[in-house]
Amino acid sequence: MRRFRIAAMALGALAAGFLSASAATAQGRVDTMEDRMLREAAAYESRGQLASADSVLQRLLWQQPGSTGAVFARERVLRGQGRPLDVLPAIRTILERDPTSTGVRTLELNVLAEADSLDSVRSRADAWMREERGSEETY
Repeated sequence: MRRFRIAAMALGALAAGFLSASAATAQGRVDTMEDRMLREAAAYESRGQLASADSVLQRLLWQQPGSTGAVFARERVLRGQGRPLDVLPAIRTILERDPTSTGVRTLELNVLAEADSLDSVRSRADAWMREERGSEETY
């Protein structure tokens, strides 16, 4: 009887693990390191621990420099710390890898506009229009 209970518990634990993994796969998503780090940073941010959130996001951007989720989250965290311009190097790294990233380009222009850097906004917007002249998604 005792062996039966142990076997049933082991089988139940195995099934639970299989079902949770299957649920993630069924949704077409696998829980990646990027997902986990973004959730960790969001948890810090929601508790007002912006320096810790920024630290996690910096690590993520170091490991995955093309993470658009991390750059948007870091901009929000840095804005909360009064340092939105500090996100510009990460934005430019992403744009060097993928100049067609409309969302990141728009973020760059918004950060520059907030900093009252009108000349920079004009310069970056002009460059964007030249690079993406035929795109319907641009601007």
